[in-house]
Amino acid sequence: EHERILAVFDAGVLARKQRPMVLPHPQSLRTLYVLALETAMRLREMYTLEVRQVDLAKRTIFLDKTKNGDKRQVPLSSVALAELRTHLASLGDAPPRVFPWWDGDSSHKVLVRMSDYLSKIFAGVFEQAGASDFRFHDLRHEAVCRLFERTALHETAIMKITGHRSHRMLLRYANLRASSIADSLW
Repeated sequence: EHERILAVFDAGVLARKQRPMVLPHPQSLRTLYVLALETAMRLREMYTLEVRQVDLAKRTIFLDKTKNGDKRQVPLSSVALAELRTHLASLGDAPPRVFPWWDGDSSHKVLVRMSDYLSKIFAGVFEQAGASDFRFHDLRHEAVCRLFERTALHETAIMKITGHRSHRMLLRYANLRASSIADSLW
């Protein structure tokens, strides 16, 4: 599914019943998708990012306000770093924000509207890629699972990355594959 989703972004067009929809900023959508999958960040945490929050040299993104109201630093994997570096280089004259859709208005109504707008675009992308039961928030679940399965990080470190306040909530996101667990057995 991952490769098919990336192919939809690269094509830049969603097939529709009446007429095709040209994706708004397909490179930005691709970067948002990759960041979600690699960092477990929430949609709003990403589309409201300002360039000043990104530190490519330290491989981190600083979130000064999260859903829980806390601040957190999110480490970047090599995949996320490469994608973000390419995206930022394509922006040109250092705009204040990483992504083009949000104008900086932090009112609840605007943020909800923007989240809905992007969620609908991603639903169309996922449907075209053959993953119609997939939602953007599922990327957060997948990212948490990858942190457990592909790293040697302890739960506490993963909680720090994802912003979960309790082990119980973190484990709701950790839908681990039995095959990955079996690989760790003797």
